[in-house]
Amino acid sequence: MKASVRQIAALRERIEVLEEENRQLRALRLPPVTQYLGLGLSNTERVVMATLMSTAALCTRDYLLDCVVLSRVRPSSVEPKTIDVMLCRARKKLAAIGFPRVIETEWGEGWRIKPKERGRLQAFFAARIGETK
Repeated sequence: MKASVRQIAALRERIEVLEEENRQLRALRLPPVTQYLGLGLSNTERVVMATLMSTAALCTRDYLLDCVVLSRVRPSSVEPKTIDVMLCRARKKLAAIGFPRVIETEWGEGWRIKPKERGRLQAFFAARIGETK
């Protein structure tokens, strides 16, 4: 059975889309998560926290999901609500060490670390790294 010209064209177009998605995913840089060890954060919470700390821009749910999936040794699908749960847990754990309400929600858009708190958090994590050396 031969493929029609339309089917071949559709497959070629799909290949181009997949190649572009692959290029974009390879360009995605995952921030280091080792500085968040010892805070009681799960691996996924550390990835979410490191991603939020790596940029001042809003992080969308899709972006955070991509970072979580790419950080895994065996990538698997992640439910979108997983990000909400990880953020809730990370907020509680950050509050317990003196950083309440540092993760800001931009409803319908995404999340970010509050600009005024970013410096304090960076200093805290830098001090922790110094303690472990």
